[in-house]
Amino acid sequence: MRSLLLFLVLLLPTTLCAQGPTAPIDSSRTTFTIFLRDGGQYVGRIVERDSIKVVVRRQGGGLSYLAPADITRIEPYRGNVRTRGRNLVNITLTDGSIYTGEITQQDSLKVVLRRRGGESILSSKEIRKIEPVLDTTDPGTGQSVDPTSAERPQSISRFENNQFPWLLYNQTGMPLKAGQLTYRNIWFLYNEISYGLLSFLTVRASVTPSFFGQRFFEDAIYTRPSLGAKLSIPLGSTVRVGADLGYQWNDGRQYNFFINRSTFLRDRVLTGFLAFGSTKGNLTLGYTNSKPNENRSARNSMDIGFVAPIGRRLSLVSDNRILLGARSYDYERFSQISGVLRLNRPRHAFDLGVLVAMRDEDRLRFYPMPYIAFNTRLSRR
Repeated sequence: MRSLLLFLVLLLPTTLCAQGPTAPIDSSRTTFTIFLRDGGQYVGRIVERDSIKVVVRRQGGGLSYLAPADITRIEPYRGNVRTRGRNLVNITLTDGSIYTGEITQQDSLKVVLRRRGGESILSSKEIRKIEPVLDTTDPGTGQSVDPTSAERPQSISRFENNQFPWLLYNQTGMPLKAGQLTYRNIWFLYNEISYGLLSFLTVRASVTPSFFGQRFFEDAIYTRPSLGAKLSIPLGSTVRVGADLGYQWNDGRQYNFFINRSTFLRDRVLTGFLAFGSTKGNLTLGYTNSKPNENRSARNSMDIGFVAPIGRRLSLVSDNRILLGARSYDYERFSQISGVLRLNRPRHAFDLGVLVAMRDEDRLRFYPMPYIAFNTRLSRR
């Protein structure tokens, strides 16, 4: 039965990744400007386009793979505009995207760029080159325009990335950007604060009011504080490897020949993961070992989670855990599968769906429950 359950969970991301019919390759060799939601641009030829990706051969010769949900518009490239003399620059990142604006602050860690739609904070490590923009005025209207656009850019939110790097209760393999501060609430009870300490290191703390004892929702949420840190190292532009370490405090009792008293117990939860994609669309595979510091068996599990964009502002999120070994089900532990719709806004996200807890006892038992969550970005980044 556990093998059948594992097969069904593995089938979910495979089904979502199935490609639709591929559009014919553009043979006109026309150069386009592709505008992204985060304010970036790609200039090049579209060599392939279908329902889940747009492949662009950039002017520098490399290929970029973009999700259609990340693109606001595509226009023919236009560079024949007159000079107005403003101190604008084109900043090209290592992934090929281009940001155009005026530098207001620059140091060894970051570059602050003022754009028409807001402000962007770019990591110095992600910048490949900075070039001055010589021509920024439309000769017909006299208005300042983007040198790679046929019209003035639309207003873009200053929050570059409107996606959040977690699944439901667990984490994806994607870190927060350095300096980002976020908050999320699950079931109106669980409260978590996360902070991007470095571009590859995220720390977090959580607490839940203990209205219903030590744990509830079939052991899905603990009501005691926890601390955690996530290390995520990139292997190329779309693959990350790393680990997540968390400590969960629980109520317990301390026993010996002389003492029988209440105390706090601490569970150590260590996850190693491999992640593919970005915060806007990703697949995270992990292995988790949860070790209590009392006389209880450890919990081992395989974790499979994904975020799949299914519209301009809508994503499908699934967070699944399969316990490994009969002892992992001790003390009312459970496996879980889930399916949640996430409504993405420039600064917030709302989750609504179903989480199903499962126990493999005398037979496979299911405990479905509603899932609701609110996510927001507290920092300007």
